[in-house]
Amino acid sequence: MDIGPKLKPLTEEEVRKNMENLDKKIEELESKKQPVISEEESTKILGKLELYKNLRKGYEEMLKNIDLGEVHREPY
Repeated sequence: MDIGPKLKPLTEEEVRKNMENLDKKIEELESKKQPVISEEESTKILGKLELYKNLRKGYEEMLKNIDLGEVHREPY
């Protein structure tokens, strides 16, 4: 039984590009940390920031494993 689509592994270039995009998003969110925003907005920003940082860590692990042929793209 086949579950989900078959996706090709990410290339090193794709992983690096994704990391660059996440770095930009992280930088953008960190620049929004100001006391003038509401607590609700601050919570949203911090949640996104944590998510992006965790995603970036995952891409760093992918780069470590890329030479081993162990990198797989997860379906969304």
